[in-house]
Amino acid sequence: MTPLLTAWQDFNDLRPIILKPFERDGHYYAFPISAYSMGLYYNKSLFRKAGITDVRGEAKPPGTWEEFLATAKRLTDRKSGVCGFAILGGDHSRAGWHFLNWGWQGGGEFIVKEGGRWRAVFNGPGVVRALQFVKDLRWKYGVLQENVLDDQLDIMQAFAASRVGMFIEPANEGGVVNLREKYGFNLSDLGIAPLPAGPGGRFVQMGADYLVFRPGISDEMKKVAFRWCEFLVSNEWKEAEWQLRKRQGLPVGAPYIPIFRGERQRQWDAILEKYRTIPRFAEYGGVVDYSPAKELVRRAGLKTEPPYYCQQLYKEVLGPAVQEVLTNEKADPAAILGKSAEIFQKRYLDRIK
Repeated sequence: MTPLLTAWQDFNDLRPIILKPFERDGHYYAFPISAYSMGLYYNKSLFRKAGITDVRGEAKPPGTWEEFLATAKRLTDRKSGVCGFAILGGDHSRAGWHFLNWGWQGGGEFIVKEGGRWRAVFNGPGVVRALQFVKDLRWKYGVLQENVLDDQLDIMQAFAASRVGMFIEPANEGGVVNLREKYGFNLSDLGIAPLPAGPGGRFVQMGADYLVFRPGISDEMKKVAFRWCEFLVSNEWKEAEWQLRKRQGLPVGAPYIPIFRGERQRQWDAILEKYRTIPRFAEYGGVVDYSPAKELVRRAGLKTEPPYYCQQLYKEVLGPAVQEVLTNEKADPAAILGKSAEIFQKRYLDRIK
């Protein structure tokens, strides 16, 4: 859809990183309609109870791995059944997907192009450091939930019952809606912050929803399809969407990653404020009232998923590695990732020409 997309009046307002996953050699193969990034959800009530607050008495989320660990320790209360952080270990694919963030923050990468070929590099020191950190959360520091093989809905339910201090979830409408609609969580006690920075920096995984054309359709049909794509990101559509959600009693105003920049995005923001039903989430540090998703764009290094075989990477490599270190105190992160990188390279990446 390159000719249609690049000729579109709003093309230059699209954030380049949003287009990156479907761009190859200057050609575009998808149209973005929304985006998300990972965020750290935290229970403000538990934070205040543990005295983890700023000078104003507001809950203060951690900004680094060191602060994250200290926070998780203070929140953990085994007698009351409260854990500082609940990790997703019960689903291979999602556990591996979440682990991307730890790996990047540890200073590592997963798949890189070297000498014209794609290489598995997740056996490097940065990702190994991250997997060791996850292992230590379980065995050395004891700040995770009792059942480390919980799935995401288990974790959200426990969070809503104030038995979990922090967990990771995409910072978008879906997570907020689930907490309120499924589990009755009071959104005034919900905080969402950027994930804490590790030794390698502050990086978070982002993704988006895209529309693609069916191969083989005529040029005329491509034009018709593109007009539909335009409409789905029009101000008219967004106003109708948020207005309807408010009328239905659904939460409006959950954080999201802007797909536009400049005036185009300011127009969306102005429309959203007309129908907002939930409060803005405070900026990390509690200084400015600011959307956490925009804060992630401004402060964190947004990264897209690996360009090839990412689902296989999550399900067959990263997810099982996370489960192994969570369930086996003697597990060796370096050995696990070293063997997995060799297998993944031969099974998948060597196929890429």
